[in-house]
Amino acid sequence: MNKKRKYAYAAMTSTVLAVVVVIIVNFIISALSDKVNLALDFTQGKILELSDETKEVLDSLDMEVDIISLIPESDASSDAIHLDEVMKRYATYSDKINYKRVDATKNPGMLSKYEVNGKPLEHAYNIVFETDRMYSVVKVDDVFERGKYNNMDYNQSATMSAEQHFTSSIIKVTKGSNVNAYVLSGHGELYGAAEFSQSILPGSGYTFKDLSLVTDEIPEDANMIILASPKNDYSVDEIAKLASYMAKGGNLQVFLGAQTPVLTNVFSYLREWGIEVGEGVVADNNASNYQGNRTIVVPEIEENDVTDKLIYDNMSIVFPASRPLSVLKTVGVYSYVIASSSDEGYVKVNPASVFDTFEAGDTKGSSKLCIMSEASASGTGNVSRVFVSGSLDFLNMENNKIFYANTVAYMNEEPTLYIMPKLVIQQNLDVNMSTVYLYSLFVIVVIPVLIMAAGFIIWIRRRHM
Repeated sequence: MNKKRKYAYAAMTSTVLAVVVVIIVNFIISALSDKVNLALDFTQGKILELSDETKEVLDSLDMEVDIISLIPESDASSDAIHLDEVMKRYATYSDKINYKRVDATKNPGMLSKYEVNGKPLEHAYNIVFETDRMYSVVKVDDVFERGKYNNMDYNQSATMSAEQHFTSSIIKVTKGSNVNAYVLSGHGELYGAAEFSQSILPGSGYTFKDLSLVTDEIPEDANMIILASPKNDYSVDEIAKLASYMAKGGNLQVFLGAQTPVLTNVFSYLREWGIEVGEGVVADNNASNYQGNRTIVVPEIEENDVTDKLIYDNMSIVFPASRPLSVLKTVGVYSYVIASSSDEGYVKVNPASVFDTFEAGDTKGSSKLCIMSEASASGTGNVSRVFVSGSLDFLNMENNKIFYANTVAYMNEEPTLYIMPKLVIQQNLDVNMSTVYLYSLFVIVVIPVLIMAAGFIIWIRRRHM
């Protein structure tokens, strides 16, 4: 065998081996991609990573969950790509999660198969979470909130709460039942069901509905009643309906504020639960216990089942424009303070006066801002809970939502879960024309010339072998 033939055989063998190695590596990567997420998250804020809370939920799954994305396959927007990647991470983390895409524009029957509030889906931009027990639909519009950070020097920004919605939906469909919260209306309440479902706790897995005690009874499926700073008092008959519901092991949340008028019947009922509502607005002189305005109080947090996660994660909450509360000793009722102002706190009797000036009628000392009361529901084996917050505005503060979500979960004996939305930043890459020409020259001219030169050198060497 001459030297040239020997070299040809060696070259052929090397080529075959290289092809075999590439095929094997490709097969291994394809197999691993179904079980291990090989994509790296280089996004600012790690918006694609799963939180520890989500991983705990996925680790505890005892049934399969189908995630069905109806988003059109033709949608190549960054939002669609982000959502697709997040859902893939759910599927690769847990073998109980099955993820697939079904383009609803090509399969319109999928829209009529699933309903929201008794109506078929109107468009393809929905994601379905389904088990043998039930399904839950997440709207893509609810996942992204635009314009929240307009003061930032970015071309476009939004918050993405995909993980919050997705994990809550998984909990919901595996449990097989809803938590129904009824928000009372008819007395000038400042917030209704829409505010709670769309702004305060979106993607929580809870169902919020409006309810008027003037005309309706409290439904049997009510897990919780919410009273959000009414302008007018409730009648004796309405309070009786509320008391009857609570006697069976119900949950009640009451939100007040410095501008909430005196509600004689409501406040009287709360006293039966060991909670006294005072007048005025709470302020604090301790620089560590207020934000800018002394009435935006950063409270002292008492450790209990509601706040242990808050304290562990060193999170702070704020109570703006809060009425003062106090605990009354009541037989059969266990009341405990969740948050209070510092010892340097004080109560302004006139909320419209200057906050940093102590005036006649004002009272010094710590005030309670938030109280929980519990009592056994006689003959039911259930526990009734009443949560009262002196501030309604605290529901609008982003950091407070973890605290509030934990409160709702605790009252309904649900797993405490709240995953903060992640900031999605889209920046344009500003490139001047000289840079464009330079890159074009490199790609169109330099790289091809280098490849041709390398080929020419190899050809010359082989000719002289």
